[in-house]
Amino acid sequence: LMWFSFPGSGQDHFVDLALIVFSGSLCLVGNFMMERSARSDFLQQRLLEIRQQDLEASNAYLQLLLRTDALTGIANRRYFDQRLQEEFRRAERGDYPLALLMIDIDCFKPFNDTYGHQAGDEALSRVAGVLATFARRPGDMAARYGGEEFALILPGSREHDAKVIADELVATVQGQGFPHGASHVADCVTISVGAASVLPGQEDCDEVRLIARADQALYEAKTTGRNRAVSWSQLAT
Repeated sequence: LMWFSFPGSGQDHFVDLALIVFSGSLCLVGNFMMERSARSDFLQQRLLEIRQQDLEASNAYLQLLLRTDALTGIANRRYFDQRLQEEFRRAERGDYPLALLMIDIDCFKPFNDTYGHQAGDEALSRVAGVLATFARRPGDMAARYGGEEFALILPGSREHDAKVIADELVATVQGQGFPHGASHVADCVTISVGAASVLPGQEDCDEVRLIARADQALYEAKTTGRNRAVSWSQLAT
C-alpha cells in the first residue's frame, strides 16, 4: 500500500496500513479469546460429564453393595424382601404363578464346630455359588436369607416345576462333594429345600404367606431326613 499510487501522501498510506494492521490484530486477538473461551467451556463441560459419570458409577456400586451379601456375593435379605414384594405384585398384574424355594445347609453348626468358621464361610460361598446358577431367567433371584439359610425366587413357576428345580438343586450341592465329616446325613455338605408356589390375585395369599409355606415345606424336609426337597402341597397328602 505504501508503494501503490493511491491518492494521498505516503504518510496517509502509512496511517491506513497501521489501521489495517491494528484492525487485523484486534480481530486475531478477539478470535483467540473467543476460541479460548469456547475450549475452556468445552473442557469444563467434559469435566462435569466425567464427574457425573463417576458419581453415577459410585452410586451404582453403592447400590450393589447395599443389595449384595458381602460373604456370598448373592442378594442379601433386605434386597430379597424388596424383590419378592416386587415380583409378587408383578405376578399379580400378569396373572402368573410365583414360586419360592427356601434352602438350609444340613448340620451346619457341627460343620463350623469341626472345621472352623473360615471353612464354614467357604461352605456358605460354595452353596451360594451353586444356588446362583439356578437363577437362570431374568426374574429369578438367589439370596442369602440369613445364617446358613438361602432363598430362590422363581417367577412364572408352578409348584411342580419348583419341586423339580429343588430336587436338582439338592443333587447338585451333594455332587460338589464338599467334605462334611460331622454330618449324620452324608459325608459331604448337603441341603434341605422347601418349595411353594402361589397364583397372586387368585389366592388369598401374600408374600409373607408364601414364605411361610416354603418354610413349612423346608421344616418337613429337615425333619424327615434332610438332603431332600419337599413341596408345600405334599404336607397335605
